[in-house]
Amino acid sequence: MNRLFTMLLLLATGGFVKAQSLSEKLDSYCKAFEATGNFQGSVLVKQKGQTILSSGYGYANVEQKARANEQTAYQVGSVTKQFTATVILKLAEQGKISLTDKLSKFYPSFPKGDQVTIEHLLTHTSGIKSYTGLPDVFDSIKTIHVSEASMVKLFASLPYDFEPGTSWSYSNSAYSLLGYIIEKVTHKSYEQNVREIILQPLGMTHSGFDFANLKASKATGYYKVAKDQVIPAKLVDSSVSFSAGALFSTPADLSIWNNSLYSGKIISQKSMSNAHTVRRNHNGLGWFIDSIHAKKVIQHGGGIDGFLCQNYVVPDEGIEVIVLGNVGTFDPGKFSKDLLGIMLGQQVELPKPKTGIEVDVAVLKQYEGEYELAPGMVASFMVKEGKLLVDTHNDPIEELLPKTENLFSFSSMDATLEFVMGPTGKVEKFIFRQGDMTREAKKIK
Repeated sequence: MNRLFTMLLLLATGGFVKAQSLSEKLDSYCKAFEATGNFQGSVLVKQKGQTILSSGYGYANVEQKARANEQTAYQVGSVTKQFTATVILKLAEQGKISLTDKLSKFYPSFPKGDQVTIEHLLTHTSGIKSYTGLPDVFDSIKTIHVSEASMVKLFASLPYDFEPGTSWSYSNSAYSLLGYIIEKVTHKSYEQNVREIILQPLGMTHSGFDFANLKASKATGYYKVAKDQVIPAKLVDSSVSFSAGALFSTPADLSIWNNSLYSGKIISQKSMSNAHTVRRNHNGLGWFIDSIHAKKVIQHGGGIDGFLCQNYVVPDEGIEVIVLGNVGTFDPGKFSKDLLGIMLGQQVELPKPKTGIEVDVAVLKQYEGEYELAPGMVASFMVKEGKLLVDTHNDPIEELLPKTENLFSFSSMDATLEFVMGPTGKVEKFIFRQGDMTREAKKIK
């Protein structure tokens, strides 16, 4: 900790940053983030093929005190969607499928299947509800093996979020359907298709799908890692996350993948250009295309129980930023954005451990109770040992850090929670804010 304080002091005087190389600046940022207790994982930053930073931070396995490093394998969640989209595009090039094909071609009885196209599934514009957005449903199946028939039946039973093609809503269900369609078209498993079309040709020997039985160096996922509490995450069965999020990989393998995108080795430049053309909400076909620090960034993040990651490619600068983490208490988007900012010569504030002000227990007590997040979803607040705790019944219980008497921050993420009083002077609701997102929850008990 003394080293961190020294680093912050030197930063404040201006002498430290000027003396650092680019790789040292990146490393200092990662170590400062590690020191907050909200990050452990592996980071790879490259520019024009040159490695600027390749390092591990914290533990790949806390119980065994095994440190993370550049060879550690992680589940990468929704980064899998890049691979699923690429296989679909490859099959389209081969004339085995068309992006205008209807879902009803493969599942004739699927509701509104004659209105949903392959492109709708790829671009999250199908309106098919994401099964992972239903905590009770997802929690009931995530650790067991599920069949195609049971999952398709589940997807078909859910109401549409909107009419196909009329809006945008992120859908893991849609990407699982793409995986099943790949199997129907090729008469091979989804995993076999990804291996034969992508992993083997590129030499991505440290990537795959059977993470549970992986024998090589791999990370254990955690919901929370703190001095007083370490909570290992449940391992989501690969049949459940499937083509929407079952891939595991390493930073080095994802770098190989990033550098293949414009080579034409897997799919044509025309197909890749199509994939990176924005439809709705910055979304192409399996990728998000954003402007970050005034630079075009082609990216996708991933999140699955105990694992969070981000994969950035900045084509005009030849930069790639790969962040793979194994604790569910950090914001990989902000982390990667700051690393990119450092690469672009911007001043980036080093992360600091969060603290709260002292608030009288009597004030905290008035916030106790239950608040409705959504139908069937409740957050419970309680005061213990002078601290206000929140339990969402899906995530680890967390302490809220007071910024004022009614405004609190989270130690695990960049978000705030504000309690609002009603006309009678009693707590009426809270307002949750994270980035551009705002959500309200009324007190019900």
